[in-house]
Amino acid sequence: MADDVISLPEVTVSPDQPASPQEGRVPGEGGANAPGTPGLTSGEVQLPARRTQQPYPFHAVIVINGQEYWEWESVHVRLSIRDNPPRIARFTCSEQEPMGQSWAAMRIRPGDHCEIFLDGYLVITGQVCTRQVYFDATQHSVEITAVGMTEVLGHGAVISQTGEWRNTTLIGLVQSVVKPYGLSVHTMGNIPQDKLPRAASMPGEKAKEFIDKHANALGVETGETQNGALLLTGTMGAGGMATLIQGSNILIGRETIHNQNIAAGQNFPSPNGGGGGGGEKGYTATGQRPGTDDDHGPNPTHQTYDQQQGGAKFSSGFRPSMVMSEIPAWGKGLMKFRNGIENNVDDENQIIVTITTLGWQVPGLPPEEGGLWEPGDLVDVESDWLIMHRPLKLKAVTFSQDNETGTRSTLELVNTAADAQGQYPSPS
Repeated sequence: MADDVISLPEVTVSPDQPASPQEGRVPGEGGANAPGTPGLTSGEVQLPARRTQQPYPFHAVIVINGQEYWEWESVHVRLSIRDNPPRIARFTCSEQEPMGQSWAAMRIRPGDHCEIFLDGYLVITGQVCTRQVYFDATQHSVEITAVGMTEVLGHGAVISQTGEWRNTTLIGLVQSVVKPYGLSVHTMGNIPQDKLPRAASMPGEKAKEFIDKHANALGVETGETQNGALLLTGTMGAGGMATLIQGSNILIGRETIHNQNIAAGQNFPSPNGGGGGGGEKGYTATGQRPGTDDDHGPNPTHQTYDQQQGGAKFSSGFRPSMVMSEIPAWGKGLMKFRNGIENNVDDENQIIVTITTLGWQVPGLPPEEGGLWEPGDLVDVESDWLIMHRPLKLKAVTFSQDNETGTRSTLELVNTAADAQGQYPSPS
């Protein structure tokens, strides 16, 4: 078995050796184009086909069995990273809307396959999951909720005759797990091709949990494309970004800086003279792997670990974190990847900025805008009141439309220092 133990590359996804942002974007171009193209690799960005005929421009349209529904009282569509479901939409209508459309919406039922378009761009391919109806003597209302195709992975179990895979890459493993669900896998960026000697699922383990723990071990994020495929995103190259400016295209801005749960290492000595003398690191990842006749004793049980310094800038003291590997520690490289993704997520949570803009499309150069916002986009925020003059990462976006507030995009942005330290200016 010792010969099967892999030695993954010594890659640290940390503030010192960052994973880079997306590649191939032109400044001002948006995001719904990027992840949704089958076989898309780092550097390839293709704009999606946009439906420009009525009723698609400026509307949210649900297409079910060829029937288009668009006259909604309110629209709420959310796309996100690391959430389940990664794509979800909610629509309401009432008797204030044209009667024909209102009664047509009454025919929509859970299980109906649907496609959802915003301003002509496809954002969700999935199915209706919930239908709620209310009526009394004077009014009736309908609310429809739909989710992307991969939402089922958060509820369905891993289906395999043996529950075991040997000498498989992450892509091969994920393809095998999602195949019974009729889903495909799309990749973006550099996905590690190292083979895992063995992967095994627990009886009844949810498919998403199984996929996520192996993706985390290799520094890969999971998501969903607008076509309903599972998206694996690895290291991306640098590219352009949209710009949001106070007094220009920022309608509402909110900010939170610091999170008490972020780990901190050196330069934060303990006030009582205990640990944290200035050399200890913030993150330690460790794990074990099965032993063999040739690989036994402390080697498989105590030697596989990694330590990294955190990117905490606002911590009040020494606060180390221990990360236990969710899968067998086949090599130190796995621990570096796992430590790195924990480090990056903590680093993101140091700065959380929520910005609301008018419209659904990314600001671009006239006469056209740059497509829809997409999680993972880099956004340059320029605001004195938020003390932000730097790029942030788009963690989630909510597209909304109603009669009171109009058409808006609410962007949930997080710190990017761990992903791209040194490439961008620091906060003012």
